[in-house]
Amino acid sequence: MSDKVRYYLESSVKEIKDLKERKIFDQDEISKLMKRRTDFEHKLLSRGVKPEDFIAYAKFEMQFDRLRQLRVDRLQLGGKNTISDWAGPRRIVFTLERGTRRFPANLKLWMELVEYANKQRNTKVVKRSLTNLLRMHTRDPEVWVYVAKFQLEENASVPEARAVLQRGLRFNPKSAYLWLEYMRLELIYVAKILARRKILGIERARKEEVDENKPISSEDELTSTDLHKSDGVDLKDLPSVNIDILGDVESNPALRGDVALAVYDSALSALPTSTYLEFSEKALAIFDQFTSLNRIYLCSHILEELSHRLDKSQGTTVEFWEISLPIRHYEVSSPEFPNQLKQLFGLYAKSSKDLELKNELRTLLAQKILEQEAEPNLKKAVELFVAKM
Repeated sequence: MSDKVRYYLESSVKEIKDLKERKIFDQDEISKLMKRRTDFEHKLLSRGVKPEDFIAYAKFEMQFDRLRQLRVDRLQLGGKNTISDWAGPRRIVFTLERGTRRFPANLKLWMELVEYANKQRNTKVVKRSLTNLLRMHTRDPEVWVYVAKFQLEENASVPEARAVLQRGLRFNPKSAYLWLEYMRLELIYVAKILARRKILGIERARKEEVDENKPISSEDELTSTDLHKSDGVDLKDLPSVNIDILGDVESNPALRGDVALAVYDSALSALPTSTYLEFSEKALAIFDQFTSLNRIYLCSHILEELSHRLDKSQGTTVEFWEISLPIRHYEVSSPEFPNQLKQLFGLYAKSSKDLELKNELRTLLAQKILEQEAEPNLKKAVELFVAKM
């Protein structure tokens, strides 16, 4: 047995003694435990060690600790916690941290460490691990998104998630993935605020309190100009405000999603022109998911920006998006659909009527209407429209 293996095993002597004194495990079970730990330690110190070996050791210790807890509950061993109560979780964290030091590029090890520490509510280890993870992987957009999602979902902190993504974009300004996730975050924030207001009845209460004829003070108004200020990569002027206290949807552009639109504009300034269409298509798909927002308003901003930034040779796709926008977010069965379809017909009449555009529209109308269970009159109108294209 090497000195290092002996050192790591001897660190658990007090824990083993406590387990025996409290009669949680007998001598035979403890001997088997130490045999497994010895095997794992030899493997971790060998030249052929793999990241999976650290995870396997940690998983073994997790299972052992669960068994220990079950026996403690069964034996009704109350009183003050002893060393065997906290030695297991500490060893698991230590093992996974050894793994991250040995294989800093292995993301699975980092995630196992963060997730375990979070389950144990060990905020100190979580914070330290996330900080080290970002330090080791500054050029990996997926890592920044992972940490931002953790801050949002586990800590319910939009400001922290926003700060993480903004830092990530300073290191990776050309990452379309990071820009898209930043947009998504801002939309999630707005959607949550609107949902909370709806539940609490804030919107109606505010409408009753505010005199509609009273102009908004210039000091209190958050204008779209303010929202769209951006110096590109640095993101210094992107707003980071508490939109929960700033008026309603009509008076506050931030509640319509203008912060996300400001992020989109900054993204176009940072990304290569050749990626605009692909990036914008993904942005439109993100907007589609937020049913509580005015999606046509959000999508229209993208189409307007693209029409200014792209030349006519790239305009067919944008033109198709513009023409199909009226029916993009409506089901065939909805009462508004016929009027939205009329808008589509009108937009097509003013279009270039390019062959590619015609083919894309035919495919869309076939999939959305002709191949579905729609009203006969609606189908007939579409068939006549397609025939005249």
